[in-house]
Amino acid sequence: MGGINILSMGAAAVAGFIAAALYYNIVGKQWQTATGINEAHMREIIGPACFVTAGISQLLIAGVLAGVYYHFGADKLTLRSALITGGFLWLGLVVAPMAVNHRFQGRPWALTAVDGGSWLVVIWVQAVVLALMGI
Repeated sequence: MGGINILSMGAAAVAGFIAAALYYNIVGKQWQTATGINEAHMREIIGPACFVTAGISQLLIAGVLAGVYYHFGADKLTLRSALITGGFLWLGLVVAPMAVNHRFQGRPWALTAVDGGSWLVVIWVQAVVLALMGI
């Protein structure tokens, strides 16, 4: 994995962070309804630690995606293959466990849909950046 393009990984992480921020600006009210968190509670719980965690997580996701793509061969990476692989990873490694967790937590399916949609957007945005910039 020493041949992974760190610049494209960083760009993918930044793009994913921005995409998630835009996504939640659009579906923020649905997320609040699904979580039961109101504006006042949001101001209490969302602080710098949340954004640092999100940034580190974006880097981890970009690194894992780059590693998977690199493992299968950089010469095989196309925009199409990046999106398909990202979609499969999202379905099996993000949505499936999230659905289980949300069911055991008594959370509504709406939360799974909103949060799952966010991670699909993030993974696909990162996949596009990695495919276009190269791994």
